[in-house]
Formats: sequence, structure tokens, C-alpha cells
Amino acid sequence: MHPLQNIQGVSVNQAILQHCFFWFGNTGADAAIAILLTTFKHFSCNEPWTGAQCAFAVKAFYKNSDSFVIAQHEFLREFGIHRNRAVPSAHAIKIWVQNFEVTGSTPKKKGGSVKTVRTPENIVVVRAAIERRPHCSVHRHYVLLRLSEASVLQILHRDLHFSPYKIQVTHALREHDYVNRVNFCQTFLQLIKTKSL
Repeated sequence: MHPLQNIQGVSVNQAILQHCFFWFGNTGADAAIAILLTTFKHFSCNEPWTGAQCAFAVKAFYKNSDSFVIAQHEFLREFGIHRNRAVPSAHAIKIWVQNFEVTGSTPKKKGGSVKTVRTPENIVVVRAAIERRPHCSVHRHYVLLRLSEASVLQILHRDLHFSPYKIQVTHALREHDYVNRVNFCQTFLQLIKTKSL
């Protein structure tokens, strides 16, 4: 078993090892496998850079006239990374700078905003509005209530258990229509029996 076959919990397929030995020889295979494992490790975790590294990248970006390229070169020098290894992309540094300017911290804020759409107060307000104006459209309700359309629809469906419906126009039946229906059915049955169809 090759010493680089299982590094930091990442197991490399035996076929990949043989392929590396075939193309790079004994010494080149070690370097190729090390780069391969670093790449696997880099792409397998969500946040490959530490907080200190993120902070340094932002600091280098500001110090060098907002240059992503110079910030990447200083990142290589500071952390002793080989020039062919992965460094934070310009997009990653841009995101860190934006996060830093908005929140004062480089990591992305976890969790997102608190959902307040279906609060008990909003449910009571929508219920009262529907009871006051049952024939108004949802569009009219959410304009009057100053809630989003999605919020009103969610409250109506999930909390008040209303379902949308489409108005269908049907023919109104009058008293003589029932007699006409029965006469038509009897006539049609007679035609079937005499095979006149």
C-alpha cells in the first residue's frame, strides 16, 4: 500500500495510483497524488479557509488598492502555499469583502432572516379581512393589508384552510328543462331499439 493512499481520511482508488505511477514515475506520482488529495480536500469541505486566512485576504485586498490578484499573491507568501496550489478565488475574496463591509465579519451569516410571514397577528388580520370582504380577490386583500401575495396565500391555505377555486359558468335549469331531459332520453332509447341511428 502506497503511503499516500490514505491521507486525512481520503482514500484514493488503486487504479488512480497505478495511473499516476504510469504517467509520472515513482517520484512524480507522489507529487501528483498529493496535489490530487489536496484538491479533493479543498472541494469536499464547504469552507476550506480558516477565519484568519479570510481576514488576511480582506486586509491584503484593502491594502493593495482593491486588487484581487495582489491579494492572492500576498496570500501565497503569507501562508507558504506553493504557487501551483489553490488560493482563494477573486469571487471568494469579493464575497468576504462584502460580508465584512455589511456585518463586520468575513464568514457568511448562518441561518438567514427570521420568517415573520405567518405570525398569529397576520393570521388574525387576514381572517378578519376575509370575513369582512369575502368576495374580494386575494390581490385586493394583499394590497389592502400591505402583505405580500405569497404571505396572504400561505395564510389562506395553511392556516385558514381555504382553497382557490375557479368560477365555472353553467346552464341554469328551469322547471320545464327537467321534462325536456326525460323526453330526450326516452326518444334516444327508442331510436337505439329501432336501430334508426
